[in-house]
Amino acid sequence: MIDFKISAVLNPKSKKSPNGEAIYLCINRKGRHYINLNLEKIPKNAWSGKPLKWVNSQYLYADFHNRVIAREIHHLKEIIQDYYKRSEVLTSDKLKNIYLVKHQGKRIKGVNGTVAPGASDKIAAYIDYSLNFGASSKKAEGTRKVYVTLKNLVDSYKSQAVMADLDEAFVLGFIDFLRSDSTDINSDTTVAKYVDRLKVIYREYCDQYGILFKKRIFERLDVES
Repeated sequence: MIDFKISAVLNPKSKKSPNGEAIYLCINRKGRHYINLNLEKIPKNAWSGKPLKWVNSQYLYADFHNRVIAREIHHLKEIIQDYYKRSEVLTSDKLKNIYLVKHQGKRIKGVNGTVAPGASDKIAAYIDYSLNFGASSKKAEGTRKVYVTLKNLVDSYKSQAVMADLDEAFVLGFIDFLRSDSTDINSDTTVAKYVDRLKVIYREYCDQYGILFKKRIFERLDVES
């Protein structure tokens, strides 16, 4: 899938255990990266390795294990598709780390430990994440209130907009909305303040997932005309 091969494998590192064999996912793309699914270990003879029926009926909980494996492979494919749609570079290592943070709650340097919304989540939800767990959570109360207002303004402008929608057209439209009769904003300085805070949120999001920060989205905008 987009030059990634995702498969389920049994004990790829041949670790000995009296409790059985552990099930991993393998990300194969110019090298292999393994993810332990942390499922209950199984006997070696209960493994078939066949898609959708990886664990055979010799194991009592085969159906549960197979459902979990299929679900987690799907989660990895969702991340790959997400990056593909945004034309962002995705390496095997980055894919693994994003998965571990988003779906296993791991803490990894360069990827915040708290599970944050991804590109398919609403912009207002990401601002909420930032206020509770991200950079905005550490800001002074007055500054935090600005971000709360920003969240409400984004929600009023386009409540269904997701992080992947944040581009030049979105920002220009948001500026027009801020200047419209739909808000009580009456100065270009205030408009510029909220656009700058949106830029801070976007940068935090890019840092969160190791995405290239596209400065052009906020460059050459006629905010104070």
